[in-house]
Amino acid sequence: MSINPKIKFLLKALLYSVWLPLSIILIAFVRIYVLHPESYALAANVFPPPKEITFLFLMTTPSAVPVTIALQLIYRRARKTAFVVGAFTVPLAGIAGLIGGLLGPIGIFLYIQVAGLPAWITLGILALIRKFRNRAKG
Repeated sequence: MSINPKIKFLLKALLYSVWLPLSIILIAFVRIYVLHPESYALAANVFPPPKEITFLFLMTTPSAVPVTIALQLIYRRARKTAFVVGAFTVPLAGIAGLIGGLLGPIGIFLYIQVAGLPAWITLGILALIRKFRNRAKG
């Protein structure tokens, strides 16, 4: 039994979207444990329990799917460009997700979509370049 290619693409995008909750956890870890002068004393008291981490994954992973799809489509067309855009978009979206968390799940989704606009703009530019190249050939 084979999986429909569209469903497979979406499942892969959902799996790849785990970069967002992991980046939010990394940013929070750096902020709390590295930048705080008494980080070792805070370690036992501040680290969130697994229930909150699970909630973070459930709230932020679907928000990252559109940005991940844009990066996957860029990767299919221009690999180096995908890495450059991803290197700019992923940290920006991680910080946006952390800030958007103050407004709840809708805030997280909206902030991440705004932070993911560079990926969608790049994808649009690549589509226009391909269209003009095909027009010049034909």
